[in-house]
Amino acid sequence: TINTGIYLCKRKILRYIPGNSRQDFSSDIFPRLLQENFSMRGYVAQGYWCDIGSPSSYYTCIQDTLKGKIKDILNETTRQNLYKAGSGYYYQAPGVLREEDTVVTAGSVLSENCRLLRGSMVDGAVLFPDVTVGQDSRVDRSVLAKKVSLGKEVRVQEGVVMGENCEVEAYCSLPTGSSYQADTRIYFNGHRPFSDQREDLFDVDGIPIPLSTEEAVKVGRAVALAAEGDKIFIMRGSSGEEALLANEVSAGIMLAGKTAKWLGEGHYAMAVFAASTFRPSTLVFVTKDGNDKYKAILLDDCGLPLSNLARRRVENMYYTPFPDKPVGKSEQVEGCRELYLHSLVSMGKPLPGKTFYVSANQAGDYLSDAMTSLSANIRRGEPEKPDEMYLHISDDGRQFWFKKDECTADFDHIRGVILQEEAKRGIHSFSLPYLAPRIYDTLLSPFGATLYRYLSVAGENEQEARSLAAIQPAYRDGAAAAVTLIANFTEKDGFHENNLMKALTDLPPFQTVEEEYFPEGGDENKASLLARLSSAGGKGKEGIAFSTGNGFIAVTPRKNGFRIIAQSYSMEAAHELCTDMKGKIRGILGENENHKTP
Repeated sequence: TINTGIYLCKRKILRYIPGNSRQDFSSDIFPRLLQENFSMRGYVAQGYWCDIGSPSSYYTCIQDTLKGKIKDILNETTRQNLYKAGSGYYYQAPGVLREEDTVVTAGSVLSENCRLLRGSMVDGAVLFPDVTVGQDSRVDRSVLAKKVSLGKEVRVQEGVVMGENCEVEAYCSLPTGSSYQADTRIYFNGHRPFSDQREDLFDVDGIPIPLSTEEAVKVGRAVALAAEGDKIFIMRGSSGEEALLANEVSAGIMLAGKTAKWLGEGHYAMAVFAASTFRPSTLVFVTKDGNDKYKAILLDDCGLPLSNLARRRVENMYYTPFPDKPVGKSEQVEGCRELYLHSLVSMGKPLPGKTFYVSANQAGDYLSDAMTSLSANIRRGEPEKPDEMYLHISDDGRQFWFKKDECTADFDHIRGVILQEEAKRGIHSFSLPYLAPRIYDTLLSPFGATLYRYLSVAGENEQEARSLAAIQPAYRDGAAAAVTLIANFTEKDGFHENNLMKALTDLPPFQTVEEEYFPEGGDENKASLLARLSSAGGKGKEGIAFSTGNGFIAVTPRKNGFRIIAQSYSMEAAHELCTDMKGKIRGILGENENHKTP
């Protein structure tokens, strides 16, 4: 862009321009010349003109250029760097680095050497050279000058203007219409230096806690202050150290002015069940992992690990000085064990006269009690004879296997065995939750909701999907899966452990294929397409799902198209399901067979 003010003047007018002062042609010099009866003439230009004296008018000019309103201004080299996005274009200069899962919309300008890290989005923004947009960050219709650097998960709202060399720390949000001079450093909540690199509070499963009263109290207080409600539930493992740390976490919750509700002893799978049953603001499960490290696992009211947003709130509260609060209280919650056991029994079928050896640990005790309620003969510990059935449950309750070290049954195997048995009898009651959790609200699982969070573009409605996921929490539980699987085989023609062992041992991995499809009409046809497809499948707010004789298939919307997820017993069968679905979409939209998906 060029600011063009072209004036042809005679030399003698210089005597009418005062020295040592700022003078403007339009507001100072021209009015003075008119008073002196100078002759002035203008030329009316027929082309595009825009005064880019302000950031907003500069931005408008850029958008007009990309929309083609300015004729013959783009040379051939520039045109080669224009890319289609929806109904418009964006400009991407040579040397731009874009990592996976980045999104750039129409109206955006990515100048030389810009870097867009994984999961970031530039929505109609203008980036000068050498700008870095951090992981999962987003820039909306703003102007960022040279060498601006955005940290992880930064949100730049519409109309922001940033000068050169600005740095924005991770997790900051810049308000609409704000502006920042060159070399500005923007800190997260302004409470600590930009150069102070804090460690991540969470690991993969939760918050590691040393055997320290102070740290445990601090964790409890951070969790309570970050939670949106008053109900903070606590469950712990069975050791004395776990009890000690849980007591200190409870003290921290009360110091934050919240109520600590005690559930007593349990294991991970039981904590998942309790979270989805009692619907707490947050459930804190204090336990010891496989490396003998103590940690606080945080679950939401669906029994799922906290979302990234909720984790950031906890981290923020952990590293922020705590305000004084009236001390809260502690309450005991009764009946969790009984409800959990009842849920296991309800999944089973009578097993009169059947003898099982079950592992002697806390998680195995619940399986033993459930199967005893189903009239099975239970023996604790390993069998004396090698050919007798032995069911082992992991200490955390998340996994089970038959006979020691012989056949571990992970959830993919369980799902596959039950899928095959149901397919033979023409029913589908267990496997569907793993495919499309938003679709069948009576067959949802936390595992499915977790899958949905990573595969769907509907991030704004994440909480709804997570809430629906509470309907089948027990399927993350090895004891529940064992009872369900045994009941499935017992239903058919009696329980035969050899058949069950063979099915678990020989089952190939259940295959999932994910593909994308971008219709010629873009977003305009998305709503009508889903509406017409839903007549043949289950309709949900964010997509549809089908059950077929060969497996399952789901269609969910994404930017400018659809994500198609198919599950079947082989990769070939899953790919065939995806191909058939694309054919259905083409038929509805009237596209030809040669339509190519990028």
